[in-house]
Amino acid sequence: RGYYASISFMDAQLGRVVKEVAHNTIILLHGDHGYELGEQSNWRKRMVSEISVRTPLIIVAPDIQRPGAKIKPPVELISVYKTLADLAHLPEPA
Repeated sequence: RGYYASISFMDAQLGRVVKEVAHNTIILLHGDHGYELGEQSNWRKRMVSEISVRTPLIIVAPDIQRPGAKIKPPVELISVYKTLADLAHLPEPA
């Protein structure tokens, strides 16, 4: 229960931050994949399965075209730099 309580608390705090600064700030939330919490009877981090390699990636920015959109295809974390540069209207890296 403690794990779920900490996640719930963090979610509420992040919501407060987003509400205050999202109109003029780019926010990127990326995290570790965390523990499997009983999925496929596993309670650890050492499994190689689709569910165990998923990571949260949330981007909040004033120029987001589809706020709240969820996507199903995998996202490569190597693309984060270009995405942030585009959102900040910076020139493409050389």
